[in-house]
This record gives sequence, C-alpha cells and structure tokens, in this order.
Amino acid sequence: MKRIGSPARHLRARGLAVGLAALTCLAGCMPTTPVASPGAVGGAPAATAGAGSGVEVPAGFGSLRQDEVSLRVNRDAVAVQVTPLDEGILRLTAPDTYERLSRLGDRAGPGGRVFLVTVLTEAPGGAEFEPRNVRIESRGIVHRAEAIEPLTPGWGAGPLRQRSVERAVYRFPSGVDPSLDMVILFGNSRSRSWSDVLPRLDAERARVRARAGGGRSQISRPNFLIFR
Repeated sequence: MKRIGSPARHLRARGLAVGLAALTCLAGCMPTTPVASPGAVGGAPAATAGAGSGVEVPAGFGSLRQDEVSLRVNRDAVAVQVTPLDEGILRLTAPDTYERLSRLGDRAGPGGRVFLVTVLTEAPGGAEFEPRNVRIESRGIVHRAEAIEPLTPGWGAGPLRQRSVERAVYRFPSGVDPSLDMVILFGNSRSRSWSDVLPRLDAERARVRARAGGGRSQISRPNFLIFR
C-alpha cells in the first residue's frame, strides 16, 4: 500500500520554498540598512573581504545574482541563505549586487572569512532561531562564527516574525576557504555542497575576463527575486 506523506508537512515545505524565492527578491529589491555600530564601516567597498578565491578579475563585469553565489538550508520553519562576501566572488556578481554586498565586508571585524546570513520564516506564529546554530563545514572541520554583526534590528531579538527578513554578517575562522568545497550546517540540516557552485564561478570568471578585455561592462539586470 502506497504511503502518503502528511499534508501539513508538504504545505510547510512548499511554504519554505516560496519563502526562499521571495527572500531572494526582497534582499535584492531592498537596500541594506545596517544597524548602527561603533565598528561600522561605510562608503568604500571592503578590499579585504576574503582573499580565499583571489581577486583575479575587475569589478563591474559580472552578471551573477546573489542566489547564484549562495548556499541555502532550511530546518523546520526557518530558511537560511549564506553568501560569501569574498571579494573574488563578489566581483562575479552583477554591478548592483556587487555594490550592495561589497560594503558589508568589514562589518564583523578584521581577519577570517566573512559571510552574509539571511533568515526567514513562513510560520504564522513565527519561529525560534539561534544564530550560532549556523555553522560551516570546510575540509572536514566544522567552524562556528567568531563574530556576528546584526544588519537588521530584529536579529537576535527573540523569535523570528513571519516573513520578516533578518540579516547579519558572520566572521568565520580563516580555515573556511570559499575557493574549496564547503557545506552550511543549520541544526542537524545540511545545505547542498559548495562544489556544485564552484563550476559556475569558474565559468563566470572566464566570461568576466572576456568582457573586461573587450571593455564592455555588464549592464545591471532588473532584480525581481528575493535572495539576489
């Protein structure tokens, strides 16, 4: 006899998938408004936001969206997206995405590897979220954040509110290398492997070199997705 899964479970999974798509749109359509902090760095993009993949190409010629250079994982009613703020990776993104994300690189302090973490819940009553449950497994070692810098007022201020997008910058140890494979851990859930993304980055890096050689800056594409 064929077993049929719980309707509630299917609806919850579908809701999170829709939420992730909406989150891609919202993150790109909304300006990032950092929470005031004594260590905040404004203005110029961070030149040291991760040399792991090497700053090999000029800025302004990329075309990738934020969701194309991110890993996502969900557990229960919470969806998490993690984006490396590595300069060599950000230069592969579209100009508007690069401008928005490159300003965040120094927010969590000097050293280490810096990532943008974005979370969302579709649960009607909200959901519990423990920021330090987001970890990165790199080269067989599980790393926890050394510093977390909130970018939105609701980060860490209690349960997540339904459809309220919260963001923070995480600084992980330098042992996390975005040029190599890694996996995002959230509780006991795992993202897909970063090795699935690396070929896309290599292909875009070649295209950026070709565009830069021809002097053609990539035209920014309108953003209609949430994890941009």
